[in-house]
Amino acid sequence: MALDENKVKIIAEIIVKKTHPKNIYLFGSHAKGTARPESDLDLLIIADMPGPKNKCSLAICRLFPNRDFSLDVFVYHEDEFNEEVDIANTLATAVAREGKLIYAG
Repeated sequence: MALDENKVKIIAEIIVKKTHPKNIYLFGSHAKGTARPESDLDLLIIADMPGPKNKCSLAICRLFPNRDFSLDVFVYHEDEFNEEVDIANTLATAVAREGKLIYAG
């Protein structure tokens, strides 16, 4: 289901309380304002979470066990994001250019 801005804000607040990220970016159709009912929520989170990125992403998704929306989470360490942001055709570049910063810590 397409999420309204208030629900996205609440989701971000929960992530902030549990993971203390540096930044959270919203990207994809929700950031562009073109989300449809079946659109997923795409988030890129810059955080110093221990462990592999895929496990960090899964841990964040597990914060919302009974969600009624699809959630895609990508976790980057700050130095990794900064290295990739200037490389063409990377997720970091796309998010930096087209994403919406919804939390800055």
